[in-house]
Amino acid sequence: MGELRLFGLGGTLQQGIQGKTIAPKYSLDEVITSVFKGKSHGSIRAESITNKDSNNLTLWDETNLLLKIHDALLNTAVDGVLVTMGTDRLADIASLVEFSIRPLSKPVIFTGSMYTLEEQQNDVSLNLTRAVTLLKTMIAERSLSKGTTYGGVAIVMGDYALYAHSSFKLTTTDRNAFVCAWNKPLAEFHGKTMRLHRKQKPKKRHLAIPQLHLPKLGTVRIEKLSLGYQADLDHLLSSEAIIYAGTGDGNFPKELLEGMHLLADQRYIPQILCSEVPLRVACSQYEAGVVPHGVIPSVLPITSTYAKLAVILHSASHLQGRTKQMYVLGCFQEEFAQEFTHLQEH
Repeated sequence: MGELRLFGLGGTLQQGIQGKTIAPKYSLDEVITSVFKGKSHGSIRAESITNKDSNNLTLWDETNLLLKIHDALLNTAVDGVLVTMGTDRLADIASLVEFSIRPLSKPVIFTGSMYTLEEQQNDVSLNLTRAVTLLKTMIAERSLSKGTTYGGVAIVMGDYALYAHSSFKLTTTDRNAFVCAWNKPLAEFHGKTMRLHRKQKPKKRHLAIPQLHLPKLGTVRIEKLSLGYQADLDHLLSSEAIIYAGTGDGNFPKELLEGMHLLADQRYIPQILCSEVPLRVACSQYEAGVVPHGVIPSVLPITSTYAKLAVILHSASHLQGRTKQMYVLGCFQEEFAQEFTHLQEH
């Protein structure tokens, strides 16, 4: 087996008690030493990109991570990539990597922890060792099928391994804080054993060289719809694209429809519906019957929808008006059927 590249962004996994608060305390090397305690963990080469709470990550931190993962995937000496970070933004950063770097010629896995190394119930060792176990398994399977690519980035947290694009964080205290849209994990862990629910079948492609598509972050507005929601049209008009999050029969405000028509037909702003329960929007006749032309549903969780949209917007930077709107929505729908099927299968 070749080299495993580990990139650290900080988060609870590297935190500890500092005075009366929990703050960044441990280096990435100190965490690795504590977890493996001299035991063989393969050839892991660790690099700390930053050490901070995931909510404090900057656009540069995210871009830097994308560049480093892309370089690692192009490096013939590297067999796989592991990323450790805080859990609040773990799903959307992992999704960002999945949509920004395609095809994935080598396995990429994200993990973190809900508790620090110093807490009795800490899950740092559990998650990191299980992530390495899954990574080695995927690498071993890849060695039997040269020239193949993977369907997605994986997230290992607690007893499950999930695909990033169909995962989201549900709780802030449970070590199994992440769930899958269809509640069907890629793998389950029981003690020191791992059971793959579905044997990895990497997708064969003619060209397996990973390409980096940098996302355009900060121009997508997420509108969280809930009871009593009132649209701020001025803010919506200043957005390059809009995601309506939490749509459903009970909280989709009909008064928003006029604004959606204006945004779609006169300002040509791409708009996407995204349910708190992925796939519900795609299946609901209610939304399908009332939304105007130029507004489409997403089968992905909110974080993954944002990541995919940000990547598409970057590629559409040279376009304007209706042409840009149709291009963005068309690209977003291009893999709609594949993603729908992928969620069902996994």
